[in-house]
Amino acid sequence: MWIPIVVGLTVGTLAFRLAGPLIGGVWRPGRRLESGLAMAATVMLAALVATSTVDAGADTGPSAARIAGVVLACAAAWRGLSLPWLVIAAAAVTAGLRVLGVP
Repeated sequence: MWIPIVVGLTVGTLAFRLAGPLIGGVWRPGRRLESGLAMAATVMLAALVATSTVDAGADTGPSAARIAGVVLACAAAWRGLSLPWLVIAAAAVTAGLRVLGVP
């Protein structure tokens, strides 16, 4: 049952990735459309981060240590920290809080 779903998602993802360069060379969208698509991607990524942070599973509530790590990552990204350092800092804060007993 899972194999057709995985194959379908793989083919769909590949089609979307190939459609960008193919359509971009033929159809030139306006600046408003490009900025709108960039904003949509940012909003979708923010929604993914928010749901991944708060939804820890059916049995557990949101983890305070995880939320603190994400808040630190957002602040570090806003200040211009590069992605590898941002991930390391967020993981260190989350791990440190969990060692201290914060759920």
